[in-house]
Amino acid sequence: MGKGRFITGLMLGTLIGGTLGVLLAPEKGEENREKLKEKGKEIGNKIYDSYSEIKDSVKEYKENKSSEIHTMPKEIVISSDDIKEKVKENIEKEDIEG
Repeated sequence: MGKGRFITGLMLGTLIGGTLGVLLAPEKGEENREKLKEKGKEIGNKIYDSYSEIKDSVKEYKENKSSEIHTMPKEIVISSDDIKEKVKENIEKEDIEG
C-alpha cells in the first residue's frame, strides 16, 4: 500500500469516525453542527498538511532524479572519449607491431 493511499484512508476514516461520533452524541443540534464544523476544519487542515508533505516529497524526488539525468550525458561523453582513445591506442599499437 502506498503512502498516498494510506493517508487517504486515514483521512477518510477520521472524517467518518468524527462525523458518526458527533451525530451519535447526546447533545443539541446547534452543538453538533458546531462540532462538525470544527472537525471539518481539522480534517481540512490535516489533508492540506498531508498534501503539502507529498508535494514536497515529489518535488525533492524530481529534483534528485533531474540532477542525475543531467550528469549522465557527461558521463557518457567521458566514457565514449575513453573508448575512442583506447581504440586509437590499439590501432596505433597494431600499426607499430604489425
